Amino acid sequence: MNIDISEIERKPGENSAGNGAEPPRQPRSGGSAWALLALFFALAALAGTGWMWWQDRLSAGQERQALAASLAGEIARLEDSDGALSARLDGVQATLEALAAEAGGGASLANLRNGMAADRERLERLEQSLREQTALARSLQAATDALHTRLLAAEAGMGQLSARNLDAAGELDLAEVDYLLRLASERLQLFSDPAAADRALDLADRHLAALDDPAHLGVRQAIATARRDLAGLALPDYLQVAARLDEIQAGIARWPFAGDSASASTAGADEGTDSGWWARLKSTLASLVTVRRSAATGPALSLEDKDYLRQRVWLQLEIAHLSLMRRDQQAFRAALARVQDSLAAWFDPADDAVRAAGRSLVELAAMNLDAELPDITEPWNTLRLIRRHDESVNQPVVPVDQMPENPEDEDR
Repeated sequence: MNIDISEIERKPGENSAGNGAEPPRQPRSGGSAWALLALFFALAALAGTGWMWWQDRLSAGQERQALAASLAGEIARLEDSDGALSARLDGVQATLEALAAEAGGGASLANLRNGMAADRERLERLEQSLREQTALARSLQAATDALHTRLLAAEAGMGQLSARNLDAAGELDLAEVDYLLRLASERLQLFSDPAAADRALDLADRHLAALDDPAHLGVRQAIATARRDLAGLALPDYLQVAARLDEIQAGIARWPFAGDSASASTAGADEGTDSGWWARLKSTLASLVTVRRSAATGPALSLEDKDYLRQRVWLQLEIAHLSLMRRDQQAFRAALARVQDSLAAWFDPADDAVRAAGRSLVELAAMNLDAELPDITEPWNTLRLIRRHDESVNQPVVPVDQMPENPEDEDR
């Protein structure tokens, strides 16, 4: 038996026919694992969807049950309300029927309504009449009260004429004292003049001392207190302050500017050093050429600028005048501060007039114009109280039977 070695040595991938075709391959296990995993996820998603659908069904059922219960309760409440309303309507109907039966039919009910309307109108007319009578009674009461008041006033006047013995000289003196006390308060409060107020108080005290009435002792004590307050009042002499402001204004025209003093000193030095032919040349050309030297501190001011600065300082001092008249401390100091700034900026600080004006401005700014004034109205108030008390005491009561029957006769 002959065995072909070539057939034994064939490759495993070749078939027995020797045609070179490959045998079918076996399926791999990895594809089935992926398929199982996808199936698992699909089942999980299906289970989750079913669970969510079941939860939605449960919640929808609970909402329907709650809605049904709410509707049932509302229907029951409406039925109860309908029953109660029906019962009330039945009662009203029964009442109307009973009224109709008692009145004898619909015509009788209409007559009853008309009678009620007539009664209501009569009642309104009675109320209106009652209100008119009440108003008339009140007016009569007011007239009675007014007549009683006039009777009392007439009684007082008759008693004053019959029982009071007036001292004409004493009344005139008291009236003059009253005027002096009021004048003292006005002079202090309106014009800030403590000297005139003190003189008026002194004159009033002398009049009271001449009367020699113990009832006026309290007035004299109040006058002494007011005079002590005026003596302790520290007010500047406003007339003197105004005079100092006028003095400063009058000297504005003589204040030299800073450039003017430097130019004058330089010109004087040049005139002392010039001699010989230069001096002769200057004297020859003096009528043709004018040589001016500018100050080292800045550009020279024109005549218009100088006039404007002097007018500005003068106006600021006028504002200080007005502030002094109004007793406006803040405006007064502000105006003086602007004048000091102008002095320092434009005028010669070495000039004696400028320095004197600066010292005066500092002294004026330190003054206190707005001093607190004392209240000296106490003597006047005390005197008025005493006079009013005397008038009320000296008014005796006159019997009513002595008064005239018709008050109009008294007026005539």
